[in-house]
Amino acid sequence: MAQNNAARAGQPTASSANLPPEVASVLDGVSRLLADGQAGQALASVEAVALRSPWVDNARAVCFLRLGRPAAAVEALRRVVFDSTGFAVRSDAHPVHQANYAAALLLDGNTDGFFAILADIRDRGHPAVSRLDDAVRRWKAGMSWGRWVVALVWSSGRPPSLDYPPGEIYPHGTGGPQ
Repeated sequence: MAQNNAARAGQPTASSANLPPEVASVLDGVSRLLADGQAGQALASVEAVALRSPWVDNARAVCFLRLGRPAAAVEALRRVVFDSTGFAVRSDAHPVHQANYAAALLLDGNTDGFFAILADIRDRGHPAVSRLDDAVRRWKAGMSWGRWVVALVWSSGRPPSLDYPPGEIYPHGTGGPQ
């Protein structure tokens, strides 16, 4: 019912993203719980599912981000974003997964890692990537020229912050039903 209401309201759902029905069902449930501010319950619902999917792992990571556990989100997304060597980003890594991984690194205090991953995402127009790019632009705009140069050279100072709930659930990166 909530999924149908979201679809009628023109809001995307996992079903509208061409995901397998069982994955879509998990993502829609998690999205509804997160929209209601119930990140703990959303994580419990993901943990209760025996389904293996990059999108389910991504949903788990988003729950960790919303619970203020970015290190756990980094771990949840590592195998989704990186190839088996652990050194290269997978060629098939979805921009949402990469953007969420970058956000997790940022929130975990790894600013250099955040900028490295963000810079390597090819799909700059994807909504999830654009949100991070916008956050970086706002951060840079709030700094003096001298502080901006120092931040670039030494990665010191106040890192960018996210002024929205971190993490995207859906492939289209728009947050889904709310």
